Amino acid sequence: MITDQHIKNQHPKNKDLYDALGFTMKSYLEYHGYNDTAKIERHKKYPDTAKNKQIEGNVTVRFTITPKGSVYRVEIVKSSGHSILDTAALKAVNDADPFPKPPARLFKRDIPLELTIAFESTCFERKTL
Repeated sequence: MITDQHIKNQHPKNKDLYDALGFTMKSYLEYHGYNDTAKIERHKKYPDTAKNKQIEGNVTVRFTITPKGSVYRVEIVKSSGHSILDTAALKAVNDADPFPKPPARLFKRDIPLELTIAFESTCFERKTL
């Protein structure tokens, strides 16, 4: 897993600068135009069957991005409890492949990431009797 400490250790000369500016791993990557979450969200498809049955849940996935942006080792870390949502989460990550190349000056090796993909609907249609 990449952590804020990982970034600071990769660039020890800049450690104080990162601390002073309040950089976190996520803000650093977003600052440099790298946002894996947005790309996965664009590929996420809430299964119609799950919507119709008002099934909601969160799926935590772990995957690895290579320095060239390819994805591998996609796996469920924490299931939503609904296989239909778990499958949709894995598909979203795989469909987002390839990702933009991570900043080479920061990442020389594969990058293991973990994130939670939410499947929720705030406005299910109400059926009238």
